[in-house]
Amino acid sequence: MLELPALTSWSIVLAWLLGVILLGQAVRTAWPTTLRAPLLWSVVVWGLLGALLLAKAQRTSYADYLCGVAPVLPILSLLGAKRPQNGAWQFIVFTLLGVLLLPALRGWALGESSPQVHTLYSWLIAAHLLLGVGNYVLTRHWVATCFYAVGAVTLAGSYLPIALPTAGERKSFAVVYFFAAMVAALVVERRSMHAACGLQRLWRDFRNTYGAVWTLRLAERINSAAKLRGWPVELTWRGIRVEGASPSPTCDDADLATLAPDVRHRIERELRSYLRRFVSHEWIVRRMPSHGAESMTKAADASASVDLP
Repeated sequence: MLELPALTSWSIVLAWLLGVILLGQAVRTAWPTTLRAPLLWSVVVWGLLGALLLAKAQRTSYADYLCGVAPVLPILSLLGAKRPQNGAWQFIVFTLLGVLLLPALRGWALGESSPQVHTLYSWLIAAHLLLGVGNYVLTRHWVATCFYAVGAVTLAGSYLPIALPTAGERKSFAVVYFFAAMVAALVVERRSMHAACGLQRLWRDFRNTYGAVWTLRLAERINSAAKLRGWPVELTWRGIRVEGASPSPTCDDADLATLAPDVRHRIERELRSYLRRFVSHEWIVRRMPSHGAESMTKAADASASVDLP
């Protein structure tokens, strides 16, 4: 007879079930983009967490360790979220999972009661969690990032370089933190839907969706192209800045309207060409004015000279 922990009341079960729905909707929405793989890994994490919550009688320290290292997998998967390498990158994610599971496999083979985790593995787990936090902490998803980080640390606390005290019901607490992260991310996405369409929104939504690693890389490439071709623009963390425009805390599309039409057209085409390495045609069109959006995106799709090594 399966027995739930004391803290795993019906509210915890309900939160887990609602999380399944939210994750399912997120996967369906992001399926045409390269976020598909990180979200599928998130589904794996959520499924493992639910299984360990329900199977208390069969729970072992080995299962706890697997659940503790699983949250690093979506983080690593996101680092390879660029077409066409995003599919092959998942083999690297599987490799990391195999490496992290070596202590558990060794302990199980030797008949030990629990996995003996070397300090190197502890730092490997911690480094990936820190990378995930750093990637999103300066975006609008910083609240969701903090909840996710707390949930991940709750699961992996005893396997980190500085072992943290862990409660017997930490899986239940992790469900709460991860569910809060999903809700916070959903709120940000809902709010962004009401923002004005345009290049600035397109750039900022990409920044908030893919985080600092890919945003800075993409900005570097486009800024190099702009400098080479003499375009008076610069992609910054806050938005697209036009040289000579009056400084303001936030960039807006009014600044871009001061550009010559042909220059604006080329900048827009360049940005769309890069973004198509990550997102779908529909993702771009939803964030751009309807007039000419479809034809512009298709023209960007036809461009084969853009790549991000």
